[in-house]
Amino acid sequence: FIDYVKNQYQVAYRRIDISIAFMQRSTEMTSKDGFCSYITSLQFRNATYGKELREYIGERDIREIVNFQDLPVFEDATTYPGIITWRPKPVENKRTSYKEVQKLSSEIQSSLVNRSKHKKITEYDVEIDPDNNWDFLSIEQQDVMEKLKEQNSLNSMAESRTGIISGNDGVFLFDPEKAENSDIEDEIFLDVIRGSDPNRWDLSDPSKKVVYPYTSGDDGPELMDISELKSKYPNAFEYLKEHEDELRERQDSRDNLDSESWYKLTRPGYLPAYRKEKIVTPGESKGNKFCIDNHGSGYSCARVFGVIPNQAEINTLLAQLNSSAGEFFLHMVCPLKSGGYYSYSFDYLYQGSFSVENKKGLE
Repeated sequence: FIDYVKNQYQVAYRRIDISIAFMQRSTEMTSKDGFCSYITSLQFRNATYGKELREYIGERDIREIVNFQDLPVFEDATTYPGIITWRPKPVENKRTSYKEVQKLSSEIQSSLVNRSKHKKITEYDVEIDPDNNWDFLSIEQQDVMEKLKEQNSLNSMAESRTGIISGNDGVFLFDPEKAENSDIEDEIFLDVIRGSDPNRWDLSDPSKKVVYPYTSGDDGPELMDISELKSKYPNAFEYLKEHEDELRERQDSRDNLDSESWYKLTRPGYLPAYRKEKIVTPGESKGNKFCIDNHGSGYSCARVFGVIPNQAEINTLLAQLNSSAGEFFLHMVCPLKSGGYYSYSFDYLYQGSFSVENKKGLE
């Protein structure tokens, strides 16, 4: 079904939300002077899947956006709903009315229907950019963002690497105490940072260890030959052998790992990056929680992201990332998720701009 939607609707992009197809279809069915209006999740405004929809709708005459944020408009569902009203015809003027609702009540509902002012409804005009995220910034916030964007981008100062996906955490991951008390050789374990471990400024001890049958090669981690694994780490080999059947049932890109490398991790990450001093952050957080790992730990893919400075001094960059300006910037570009959490993935971290001198400038 997803493949069908992607073939039929130009707004369908990456991991789509099916609601965006309805927005394209309603635009096609409505006369150019008519109106479309939907109450829908507004997460498309800065999520990767919303890229094509932002361009498609952003070229049109958007008359009003009402943002309910995380208010419980729908019982038992946090969908970050909003009402967007537009006319299908393209326009040059991309400015539209934006309302942000702070509370739900019959009084506020009446104010929205009658288009009257209310102290719990923040209202101002915003500029819609079809080619970028919709940040819904006021004029004052836009000025701050423009000044921040003049600084060095994080992408120019650091690199990011994906983390570990085991494919079966129940087999590969251990609590540190359980790992210590097991017969498995200590040397084959790699510390793993999980989403709850990073704090603002400091890192708790990694909460997991992973059986990591890899060595560090020139181009990344290299899986040990099974004879090498059996020779160097016989206890680890025996442990994995006990779980061979279920490890073979894991899937990698929809294909079972039923091969000679059945004992590998689905995604081992990049071992040389783990060994470096780096900044880590939870993949989802309500506020900035950047801290330094200097113990060579790995980290869980999607739950934690690592930033390895290559053109910036690490402590200075850390201070910028955890600053109020850094948090403001990232909260403007990172998608808002359920419960007030923001998604701190590579795609959004790389958009960050910080007034940090590169290493050449510092020298």
